[in-house]
Amino acid sequence: MSNKRVLKNVVANYAGAFVNGAMPILAIPFLIQSLGAEVWGLVAFVNLMVILMTMLNTGVAQAMVREFGKRWAEPGDGPLRTALLLRGYERIYWIVALVIGGVLLPFSGTIAEAWLNTSAEIKHLAVLAPAAAIGVFASVLPSSVYRGTLQALQEHVILNVIRSAATVLKFGVGVVIVVNTGSVLAYMIVLVSVSFLECLTLAFAAWRLMPKPRSEVPCDFHEAMISARYSIAMSLIVVIGVAGTQLDRFLVSVILPVEQLGIYSLAVSLALGILQFSYPVFTAVLPRLVELEKDKAQRRSANLTFLALTCTTVGVAALIYLLAGDFLLELWLSDTALAQQVKSPLNWLMVGVALNTLYNIGYTNWVSLGQVRAAAIINVTSLIVAAILTPIAINICGITGAASSFVIINAIGATYAVAWLLFAPRPKLENKNPC
Repeated sequence: MSNKRVLKNVVANYAGAFVNGAMPILAIPFLIQSLGAEVWGLVAFVNLMVILMTMLNTGVAQAMVREFGKRWAEPGDGPLRTALLLRGYERIYWIVALVIGGVLLPFSGTIAEAWLNTSAEIKHLAVLAPAAAIGVFASVLPSSVYRGTLQALQEHVILNVIRSAATVLKFGVGVVIVVNTGSVLAYMIVLVSVSFLECLTLAFAAWRLMPKPRSEVPCDFHEAMISARYSIAMSLIVVIGVAGTQLDRFLVSVILPVEQLGIYSLAVSLALGILQFSYPVFTAVLPRLVELEKDKAQRRSANLTFLALTCTTVGVAALIYLLAGDFLLELWLSDTALAQQVKSPLNWLMVGVALNTLYNIGYTNWVSLGQVRAAAIINVTSLIVAAILTPIAINICGITGAASSFVIINAIGATYAVAWLLFAPRPKLENKNPC
């Protein structure tokens, strides 16, 4: 039954990944044609700023899956403890989101002036980007609590239905409005509104699974505090990791004109869209690995199979990209000159994506086991390397240099993860025959 559920969740996650990966890719050419490359750079900046603002939460969100899953599986009062944990995290996250949003929003103009290199023609629009990012952040942060709950309880079908519907609304409705009005303000309003609606829907779905209605569950922070140590450790580790992987875009936004950020973001959007097709397996396997925490033999066997399948998948994807990548890129953008600009950094980013996929096998195991040391070593090393190499690479090779830094960072993680999987101590086999 557990294996069937994992398979069902993998299928649901792949369907969701297809929608969540394909919709932005299909929408981007229309947005660029309607807004222009420089104004599109402002939209790319919104996505970058949201990622940077939610970095502190990424590790906690991953730890949530483990903590919710462990409580839900406990006999007796496990589901009630899960509801108490949800109530506590929910209150904390909404308060933090509103406080940070309220503090930063008045400084949107200052952020735009200090951060973005824009032409005089769009300076009046630049202030919209930080304001929209803050609005999206205020919804995305609490949403992570409800997403973590649904993932841990292995309710991935409803999770993907909600997320996919929100993605269709963001990019489908957004593109229609932009094509007809050419207004970046209207598009950003759609992003903020749909993000808030998605958050409310996820909250409704998560609370429907709890043993008691939300109104009957007291706001007790005790359960949240029990998991705080692991959550904080994971948060610090992931912040370092995300800082390393996002440093390229941050430095591009600071060093190069905003138009170059827009072009680089096209390559990043396509690469990350493809990377999303590896996440469904990791997301579905994580709760199962938590269940297999003490069964070392089954875990090792599953991981070696997992590694072989991942290598095969990466190889097939690489072959398709080598044979048809140029054709598909020009077909996507409908602009040969723009496609050539995107192609150079994209080639490097695709190598980084392949390496990141291998790294995530090890990382998923470390999260499920509550081991933070391995991830800490990788993330600290990667950040140091990125901080040294990325500014030099950007100044020498522009956005192509930024992409090559992404490859080096992920090569470090992939090497460590594969070595950990292959050379970890083998579990001792029990001798079941007394003779």
